[in-house]
Amino acid sequence: MDARAIFTLLFAFVVPALAVFGARRVRLLGVLGPVVLCYGAGIVTANFAMGAIDAALATSISEAAVGLAIPMLLFSCDVRRWFGLARSTLVSFALACVAVLIVSGIAARMFAGSIPDAWKIAGMLVGVYVGGTPNMSAIGIALGVSDETFVLVNGADVIASSVYLLFLVSVAQRLLLRVMPAFRSPEGEPVADPMLRGTEDVRAKDRAISILLAALVAGGSIGLSLLVLGKIETVLVMLAVTSGGIGLSMLPGVRAIAGSYQTGEFVLLAFCASIGLIADLRRIVDVGGVYLLYVAVVLFASAALHFALAAIARIDADTAIITSTAAIFGPAFVGPVAASLKNRDIVVSGLTTGLMGYALGNYLGLGLAWLVR
Repeated sequence: MDARAIFTLLFAFVVPALAVFGARRVRLLGVLGPVVLCYGAGIVTANFAMGAIDAALATSISEAAVGLAIPMLLFSCDVRRWFGLARSTLVSFALACVAVLIVSGIAARMFAGSIPDAWKIAGMLVGVYVGGTPNMSAIGIALGVSDETFVLVNGADVIASSVYLLFLVSVAQRLLLRVMPAFRSPEGEPVADPMLRGTEDVRAKDRAISILLAALVAGGSIGLSLLVLGKIETVLVMLAVTSGGIGLSMLPGVRAIAGSYQTGEFVLLAFCASIGLIADLRRIVDVGGVYLLYVAVVLFASAALHFALAAIARIDADTAIITSTAAIFGPAFVGPVAASLKNRDIVVSGLTTGLMGYALGNYLGLGLAWLVR
C-alpha cells in the first residue's frame, strides 16, 4: 500500500472521529455538525493537497460505507411499532412522503433543461427528504450519479435545510396553530426508545457485532445480484441491503444490539469524508447556484404542500412539525425540535417515523427516478 492509499484510508476514518470529538466540545463545531465538518475537511484537502489522495480508494470507501451504514441504521427499527403509532402520526408522515414525491416529480421536469440527469437528482431528493443522507447516497450510487453531482446536491441540501430547520424551531408552531388544531397529550408517558440510550456504555464487542452483521447483509446482497443477474447491479444491491436491514431488525436480538445506530452514523461520516476527497471546489462554485435553486424548490414546496395537506386532514400542528422533521432531517433532529416545541410526548413517534423514512427512502426515491426518467 503506497503513501497516498495510507493517507486516504486514515483520513476517511480519523477525520470523522475528530469531527465527532470537536462537535461535542466546541460550540461552533457543534453548530456545524460532524457531517458538514467531514465534507468540508474532505473538500479542502482535495483541492489543496490533491497529490496526497488516492481518488479510486476514496470512491471505494464511500461506496462500501453506504452499504454498511444502511443496515446498521435500520437494525434498531421495530417494524411492529409502526402499526402502533397514532393515526395522526402515520397520516402526517404519509402526507410528507406524498408531498415530496409530487414536488420532486414536477421539479425534475422544470430543471431538466438546465441540470443534466435532473431525474436522478429527483430520486436522490426523495431519498433524503423521506429518509436521510444514507438514502440519498445509496440512490446516487445506484443511479450512477457522479461524485461531483452528489457533493453539489448535498451541499445545496445543507444550506436549504439549515434555513428550514431555523423555521421549524422558531415560528413554525405559532404559524401552523392558526390553521391546525393544537396537540392533545395522550395519557401516560411515552415508552423509552432504544435510540435515546447514551453511547458511553456501548461495548466494542457490540459495535463489532453490528458491523459484522451489516457486512453479511452487504455481502449477501452482492451475492444475490451475482446469482440473479450474473453481475453486480448496484440498484439491486442497494434495495437488497435495505430489505436485509429491515429483515434482521425483526429479530429481537438484533434490535437489542447497543450502539448499532450510532456505529452506522459514524460509518456514514467516513462516507462524507471520503466523498469530499474527490470533490472539485472550482466546479462546485461555478455550477452550484442552479443546484441550490433546485434543492430549495423541492424542500420548501414539499414542506408547504405537506402542511397544507395536514391542515386539510386536521392533523395537529406539533405532529405535522415532528413528522416533517423526521422525514426531512431524520431521527437525529427529532429531539431538538421537540424540545423547541416544549412537547416530549412526540419524541418517540418522531424517532420511529424517522427510522421508517430510512426504510422507505430507497424504494420511493428509486421508484420516482424511474418514473420521471
